[in-house]
Amino acid sequence: MTSMKNVPELRARTDRLAPFLKELADSYLFDTFSEDYLRREGLDFMIGVPIPLGKEDLAAFSEGGLPVVRLADNMALLAGADPQFPSINSYLRFLARFFDEKLAEVLVEMGGRHLRDADHAKSAAYFRSALLLEASHQKALFGYACACREWYLSLDAETHAAQMQALKDESMEFFEWCQTLYPDFGAAYYFLGYAYLNLGLYTKAKLTWDRFMALTADEEEKQEIGERLEQLKDPVRIEEGINLLLGGKLREGLALLEAYVDTDYRNWWPLHYYLASAYRELSYTDEAIEGFHKVLELSPSHIDSVRQLAELYDQKNDSEKAEKYRRKVELLARNQED
Repeated sequence: MTSMKNVPELRARTDRLAPFLKELADSYLFDTFSEDYLRREGLDFMIGVPIPLGKEDLAAFSEGGLPVVRLADNMALLAGADPQFPSINSYLRFLARFFDEKLAEVLVEMGGRHLRDADHAKSAAYFRSALLLEASHQKALFGYACACREWYLSLDAETHAAQMQALKDESMEFFEWCQTLYPDFGAAYYFLGYAYLNLGLYTKAKLTWDRFMALTADEEEKQEIGERLEQLKDPVRIEEGINLLLGGKLREGLALLEAYVDTDYRNWWPLHYYLASAYRELSYTDEAIEGFHKVLELSPSHIDSVRQLAELYDQKNDSEKAEKYRRKVELLARNQED
């Protein structure tokens, strides 16, 4: 049995997706059941509770002809769209009264159906409502992570940058929960590897995909990830060198990283940045200056490299160049504020 310890409880988390599910949550109108009906049906806990209705539901509800399944669907969607809605506990009790323990599975199926239809908001909401019922539900955790992933992949980076970042963070967190709670569930490792790769976390990507390769039997996926792992060999070595530098093992790190200066990675500015920083630590001033200039050739707005050049030229008593780079630091800082 999977431990419930530290399972993400949606109502106890900061909700990254709240701004992007608000339109769905706000699409409902509300009415209430009559007290006579509720007392007769033994549903006293629903007295005064607002019932979410779509515009198309209003007439049928007022005439008492709206099916319970429809009411439940509205409650589940609203709960998933806004887990902080004040009536959520009442909705969950209502759902438990009319549906059995398979309700979470039904909601997962609905989430998958809307995901296939590229209705990302509803897909995410259904998966979230399943997680409100069962926080460690494997298919709901994985489905929600996939829904967030597909949603951000559908967006334009220039116009939806904040939303994309929120969805990426949410997706990765829930793939990680799948990995933690269900360590033999290979699909989570597949997607997590790509998430780590996109963040430049090459060693984590490699370790994640190594685990995936041990779990999957799909030959096509094995070939795909096998090729990715081959491509990761040098980035992992570079990351190892950077970690050596950050850990104070400057000469070991330099020995590893300098081998990549004349390779296909010569146009990767972080390589030159970390090399230059290590040279400065070792008082190799000229090499450090050359390295930071290389960073700026590749990334002209890298403010820390500009700042380091100003300080290094100060050390060399080259006041003209030191002042030039101090002014550039001020200019870049103002541009970042605007």
